[in-house]
Amino acid sequence: MAADLVSSWTPEELDALSNVPALAPPPGIESNFADPQNQSLSFLLVTSILFGVMTIFFVNRIYTKAFIIRKYTWDDYIVHIILGSSNDITCVQRGKVGVYEWDINIPDVLSLNLLVPQYLASILTEVALLFTKATFLFMYLSIFGPLRWMRISAWLGLLVNTGFYLAVLVANMILSTPRPGQSWQQAAVSELETLALSIPQAVGGLIIDIFILVLPIIAVSKLQLPPQRKLGVILIFMSGALAVAASILKIYYSYILINTTDLTWAGLPINIVT
Repeated sequence: MAADLVSSWTPEELDALSNVPALAPPPGIESNFADPQNQSLSFLLVTSILFGVMTIFFVNRIYTKAFIIRKYTWDDYIVHIILGSSNDITCVQRGKVGVYEWDINIPDVLSLNLLVPQYLASILTEVALLFTKATFLFMYLSIFGPLRWMRISAWLGLLVNTGFYLAVLVANMILSTPRPGQSWQQAAVSELETLALSIPQAVGGLIIDIFILVLPIIAVSKLQLPPQRKLGVILIFMSGALAVAASILKIYYSYILINTTDLTWAGLPINIVT
C-alpha cells in the first residue's frame, strides 16, 4: 500500500505548514483557510440532478426490458456498469476541489482526502465514458442492424472507442498509480504529467461524440418515413448534441487547466462537463 507522506510529519511540522498556503495568493489577496470561496456546491447540485434523472431513466429502461419486452441486449448490461462507475462526488465531498489553491494549506492539499478521490475519479471517469459511448453504438446495432453500412460503422466505432479510452485509462493508471515505495504525494507529482494529455483526450472524445451523433441522423434521413415523423425521430437523436457541447466545453476548460497553477479551482469545471 502506498505511504502517506503527511502522516510522517511531526506535530510541529504539521502546525507550521498549516499556516502556509499551497499557492501564493495574488497581490492584495490574503489566504482564507477558515471559510474559503468554494464552487463545489455547483458541482454537487449539477451532478445530483443529473444522477437522479439518470437513475429514473435507468429504472424505467430496466423495467421495460425485464417485464414488458422481456429481452435484454448488450447495451442493457452495459448500462449497469455506467450507473456504478459514474458517481465521483466523493472527490468534492472529501477533498478541497473547487477552492482557490491559495486558500488551502499544504497539509490539506497533500491530504489523502484529496489525492485518493481524485485518482479514483480519473480512473472511473474513463470507464464510464467508454461504456456510455459503447451503449449508443450497441443500440444502433440493435435498431439499424439490417443496414450493412451502419453495422460496419457501429463496429468500427466500438473498436475506436474501446481502443481510445483503454489507452487513456492505461496511461492515467501508469502515470498516477503510486509505485512500490512511493507515497501518494510523490505519485501526485507524476500525475501532473497527465495534464498535457487532457486536450488530446478531450479532442478524441469530441470526435467520437460527433461520430455517434451523426450516424443515426444519416440512417433516419434515408428511411421511407413521412417528413414530420422523420424530423421527430431525428430530433430525438439530436439530444446527443448535448454530449458534443460538453466535449467542446471540456476542451476549453482543459486549456485553462494546463495554463494555470491553481489546479484545485480550475479542475472543477472539467468534472462538471465530464
